[in-house]
Amino acid sequence: MGIDVSSFVVRQSLREVQAWQSEEAPWSDLPEHAAEDLAELATLPSGTSLGSEEAKRFDLLMFELQLALLGRSTKLEASQRKLSDIVMGLSSKTDIPAVARHAELIEDILTQEWWHGLTVPIVESARLRLREIVHLIDQGSRTILYSDFEDELAAPTTVALNPAADFAAFKKKARQFMAQHEDHIALRKLRTGKPLTLLDLEELERMLLEAGVGSPSEISLAKTMEAAQVRGFGVFLRALVGLERGAVQEHFADFIADGKSADQIEFVGMVIEHLCRSGVVDPGLLYDSPFTDQAPDGPDSVFSGAEVENFLEHVRSINRTAEVPQPAEAG
Repeated sequence: MGIDVSSFVVRQSLREVQAWQSEEAPWSDLPEHAAEDLAELATLPSGTSLGSEEAKRFDLLMFELQLALLGRSTKLEASQRKLSDIVMGLSSKTDIPAVARHAELIEDILTQEWWHGLTVPIVESARLRLREIVHLIDQGSRTILYSDFEDELAAPTTVALNPAADFAAFKKKARQFMAQHEDHIALRKLRTGKPLTLLDLEELERMLLEAGVGSPSEISLAKTMEAAQVRGFGVFLRALVGLERGAVQEHFADFIADGKSADQIEFVGMVIEHLCRSGVVDPGLLYDSPFTDQAPDGPDSVFSGAEVENFLEHVRSINRTAEVPQPAEAG
């Protein structure tokens, strides 16, 4: 509890507050009177910041899911659908560093396996990790957070996740498959930032299909992926495997050479780290957190005018190595 015990109002209920703050508080086996007691304590002044409106609504959803797992709510299926929709919205934002850090969890939630044997501690861990990034989903998807579901008493059923969740499962399998075949020449080119050819992509597509990793429809959807101002199957694959650190450092060697300032080297190091993890980075994101946490104006804070454009072109050029221009149709 973040209740301010120094408050005059709180001190009138100090005994009850301390009882629920103690290690002996019966949180795992709430007595009948608990709901009434806690509802009264919830109105007391608190000095704790609970985050954005989206974060608080996400908390409410996750608490509802936890109650359902404890048998205290009938909203298990509704909560599952709602959480899956929210996480699906986040899965399209993994080019944002804050979201990319939780990419594995996001993919896991979109698989049936994550829901099998789900426990309250697992849900709580997911709540704490995702609550600060739910505001990053598109405005249209964000309305999911503001919709309510009525309790429905019905027999338990298995809830099928949407096709987009199946695609998330395909991404997870594809990442694992490529990690097992990282020495393949086409994957080596992909991970070292060497330009890909159409034949490279066709070979990788064949491998995924023959291994049963993905279906033709999933491959077709992967070919439409767009991130960091580039598009195509190579971009989809690059986002899964990332880039090798040595190759990225070589690409940005002029910006981390001897004589460069500590601020420049640190900023470029953050960009390199993101590229190693996510494979591409949108130049526009360099003007947002976490890059602006160290350099308030992004690259403009550490480079001169001409250097800024040169640096951004280096970012765009390494992104483009994942994109294979389609041959022009004969006309």
